[in-house]
Amino acid sequence: MSMKKIFSILLRSAVYAVAAILIGLSLGFAVLQTKWAKNRLQDFVVKTAEAKGVHVEIAPIEGRIPFHWNLKKLSFTIPEIAIVDIENIKVRLALLPLLVAACAPAKVDVVKKTT
Repeated sequence: MSMKKIFSILLRSAVYAVAAILIGLSLGFAVLQTKWAKNRLQDFVVKTAEAKGVHVEIAPIEGRIPFHWNLKKLSFTIPEIAIVDIENIKVRLALLPLLVAACAPAKVDVVKKTT
């Protein structure tokens, strides 16, 4: 096999690999937009908070997950410390920290909060 043919095969394989990764990411983001995925995420947050001893109630999650979240009602109780009710909270996440598995809010807007 000539060097040119080997290079052609490697280049073609790299292009297919990149295309497969992009298709996989697109499908993943599409699944995150479904009501089922948003409900699973909501359940995960509630169960994780309950395991830490914090009671959380969340209205259905809206927005374009994972970048833009809109919670119409968020209520959490930390026993013997505080009770917080938030009527509307909007969170936007930065893209680059997500790529390295970190979560960094780019913007957080709290419309109404009562404690």
